[in-house]
Amino acid sequence: MPSAKKEENFYARQHARNEAKLAQNPDADVKSASLHRQVNLSDQIVTSLKPCSPDSCKATSVVAIPLGVMWVESNTHTAMNPLIQLFKPKASPLAWLPLVTLVVSAIVRV
Repeated sequence: MPSAKKEENFYARQHARNEAKLAQNPDADVKSASLHRQVNLSDQIVTSLKPCSPDSCKATSVVAIPLGVMWVESNTHTAMNPLIQLFKPKASPLAWLPLVTLVVSAIVRV
């Protein structure tokens, strides 16, 4: 939260700017801003997640829960394991970064 002195200075500067603007042009459109409180990380996280949460809940209930229940079955795990091992990265993703950067930069130039 801004201190009382900073808040007082903020509104004084704003008032002086508006008075100067009105002195030059009496029909000028002056604006008033309010000094907002400092937003913390948790407020930003909640604001970011609000639009996503309904869709995330739907996706979880439609896709993830049935897949999790099927995964408990040992036959499903046995059948899907080779496919998962095929797509599991053997090299660190950081090792791929320079190669991907070169390929993308070569494609963009063409």
